[in-house]
Amino acid sequence: MGNLLFNVNQWNKKAGLFLLLLLFASVSSLKAQNISGVVSDAKGMTIPGVSVTVKNTQEGTTTDIDGKYEIKAASNAVLVFSFIGFKTQEIAVNGKKQISIVLAENTESLDEVVVIGYGKQKKSDINGSISSIKAEELQNIPQVSIDQMM
Repeated sequence: MGNLLFNVNQWNKKAGLFLLLLLFASVSSLKAQNISGVVSDAKGMTIPGVSVTVKNTQEGTTTDIDGKYEIKAASNAVLVFSFIGFKTQEIAVNGKKQISIVLAENTESLDEVVVIGYGKQKKSDINGSISSIKAEELQNIPQVSIDQMM
């Protein structure tokens, strides 16, 4: 009888440990959630191709043609939104499942770059003739892409 009682107690300890591990695993998986939203500019235009990453992880995605994204992240994670010509923004998830943001333009970084066909060069390195278009002039043109504006 003594051996049987010992074996039952030992089994109860193992079962209890297994249940505790199972509970911990299920709670950990609940922390990760799907987060979705829309990224737009100050004028309300959606921005396709924005990089959306979970800070300090390899998890990432990009916005689709309508500026929409979906990513899996922990409820306490921080999302990083970045796109050329816009300031990088970090947004804390704080348990939210829907996060839509407006990216602010960063025209300072575009002042020193000149587009040349399929590449780019610094303005100071070019010897030939240059045509310049100011950002203010482009804002009033109702075209969708840069090549249509030019």
